[in-house]
Parts: sequence; C-alpha cells; structure tokens
Amino acid sequence: MNLVETRFETERLIMRRWVSGQVQAWFTIFGDPDVTRFTFGAPHPDLECSQRAVESTIRKSEQEKPLGWWAIVEHASGEIIGTIGLNAMPDREAAELGYHFRRTAWGKGYATEAVRAVVAYGLGPGGCGRILACIHPENGASRRVLTKCGFQRIDAVAYNGNPEERFTLTRHDVTWQVWHGAHLPSAGRRPSSSLRFVPASGCG
Repeated sequence: MNLVETRFETERLIMRRWVSGQVQAWFTIFGDPDVTRFTFGAPHPDLECSQRAVESTIRKSEQEKPLGWWAIVEHASGEIIGTIGLNAMPDREAAELGYHFRRTAWGKGYATEAVRAVVAYGLGPGGCGRILACIHPENGASRRVLTKCGFQRIDAVAYNGNPEERFTLTRHDVTWQVWHGAHLPSAGRRPSSSLRFVPASGCG
C-alpha cells in the first residue's frame, strides 16, 4: 500500500487528495456562513479566496504526508461534499483532526463515517499515537460525532480569545480498540468492506 497517496473508501464516501481544479467545490463549502459559523473564520467572499486556500491546503498536505487533507466525495453523486484532515503536530506523534461539510450533506451521518475512516488511518498506517479535536462549545453536532467515534473530552480552553473544547483519542484507548479490530485491515486479514485503504490514481 502506498501511504503517500492513500485514499479512503467507506460504504458511501471516498476521501482523496485535493487538487487545484476543485476550487468551486471548496467555495461551496467555505463560502457558506452556516458552515464557517464555528470555524473562527469568515466565509470566503469569492473564488479567488478559495483558490488561495486550496493551493495552501495542497502544499500543506504535501509537507505533512502521510497526513494532510482530503476532499470527501459522495459515492452516489460523485460530488465533493466536504473536506477532512489530520494536521501533524510538532512532535509528529499526534495530529489534530478537522472536517467540514457543505450544508446539503448535513444530517446524513457522513461526518461520523468520514471521521472513523480517517481516525482509523491516522492511528494505524498514519503512525499517530494520539488524535486531538477542538470544537466550539456551541457545536453540538460535532460533539456528538466525536463522542460516537470514541473521543474523550479533556478540557475547555481559549484559543486566540475564542472558547473551544478539546477532545482526544489514543491508539491505546479502549473504545478505539473495539472498533479498530472491525474497521482497520491488519497483516494476514482482509479489510472490512466498510473501510478500504487504496492507492489513489494519478488524477488525485
């Protein structure tokens, strides 16, 4: 398996690396004030702003491989409906999880499905011992997603003057171990049909 170009496939989603030609999809996500409400940032005003963000994301993902950011594609429609990523932390033993979905994809369980896939990769082949997630205290939907995926709340802090709650999940966490066995392929065993790590094609 080529970890550098790994993408994820779940029952309903494909997560693959962003490429420069996907600016409109990025703008559809981050140009919506409802999506950016809990991101501590303003919605993107135009495609030019999103172009800069996509290019920055691609560069950052190249630098942080095998971690980084992926576009989330809906199997049924073939459309990009969100983005998810693991930002490498300074010690490279941990990563910070982030994800965003366009509004039309809300309420369908996609966030939980995508987070489980990326966390399985991060704590497995990605080489992370711990994954951190930070959310706005009023973001109840993300809190529910993290709890479903086994994250534990550790504290509440202020970041750049903004309140946030921090959650963590480690490779040794009991909850992680339970669904790790069901979702993450290991030596000598075929991967579960619910999650596959496959080399991405040259088109990204």
